Amino acid sequence: MLQGKYDARGGYLQGTCDTCNGAPGSVYLHEIVPADSTDTSDDTDESATKTIEILILDGGGRPWTNNYYVLDEGDENTTISLHFTDLQEVQLNNGAALQLPDDGLERQLKITRCLIFYSISC
Repeated sequence: MLQGKYDARGGYLQGTCDTCNGAPGSVYLHEIVPADSTDTSDDTDESATKTIEILILDGGGRPWTNNYYVLDEGDENTTISLHFTDLQEVQLNNGAALQLPDDGLERQLKITRCLIFYSISC
């Protein structure tokens, strides 16, 4: 397990319009952890584990209206007619926005916890 920090750095605007350059940065974490988070043993039994999926997005301080991340990956357990994504945590940093595609497919998105951060440079 990582003992550090993940950063998703969004692209920076290098022009005179909001869509000239850059895009949201993204980090997707698929982590297998002990099912009982209080258990500190080194037991590797798969039945005693759970999967945590975290999506971290960074908008680079750009306006969210033209600077969004399209979540178009499907879950491996989905059918052709339904795409379901279950994320335990989504972090939206520096104006990042999340969007589902407009492709005519039925999609469901479950987010257990959403954190919004905006850092201001001085």
